[in-house]
Amino acid sequence: MGFLTCWSLWNNRNSCFHNLRCKTPSAILVEVQRLLDEYKEANSQGSHQVWSRDNAWRAPTEGVVKLNVDASFRPVLGAASVGVVARNHRGEILLSAAKKLCPVVDSLQAELAIQYGLCLATEFAYQHILVESDCLLAVNEIHKQGESFSEWYGLVKDIVEATLPFFSCAITHVHREVNRLADSVAKSLAWDCSCMIWRDCLPPDVCNNLDVIHQ
Repeated sequence: MGFLTCWSLWNNRNSCFHNLRCKTPSAILVEVQRLLDEYKEANSQGSHQVWSRDNAWRAPTEGVVKLNVDASFRPVLGAASVGVVARNHRGEILLSAAKKLCPVVDSLQAELAIQYGLCLATEFAYQHILVESDCLLAVNEIHKQGESFSEWYGLVKDIVEATLPFFSCAITHVHREVNRLADSVAKSLAWDCSCMIWRDCLPPDVCNNLDVIHQ
């Protein structure tokens, strides 16, 4: 815990000095907790990672649309891109989308781009949805009872409110391997492009990666 705190403070010092972007103390604490959660998750898999069904994408029940959401954060640029992949109970791609977010000051703000997945679900009139993210801290913040101490409490509140119009909506945490496709979609967006949506398919760059497609 102490090492992670020191690393986050040093990283924030570099960001302030080189990029003139400084995190608040609460944002630094949130980042430390996120890193600690990810460290625990990684170690819970054991020293020899074995493939299991828990690390594989699973289709939702019929009538439910599953949206996998992931963000790619670039601290040096102060920006991030978020990727969304929507699939039905047959595993068929309904849509994929990527959007650039700027300015972004930390990875939690980027991961809370779960909101973008909800906006797409609303736009395309999905009624029953299941949203999956590999950021445990973001999911915990959304499900937290009472007021959040996160710097992004307002964003978390907006996400919770965005779930209300759906007939059913669940936001859950999954292993990072399950979310590789959404991660690839996020990284496929050119940095001179603000947003792209592909109907019934994946971005061309992702389609060429067969290993990722089968996730």
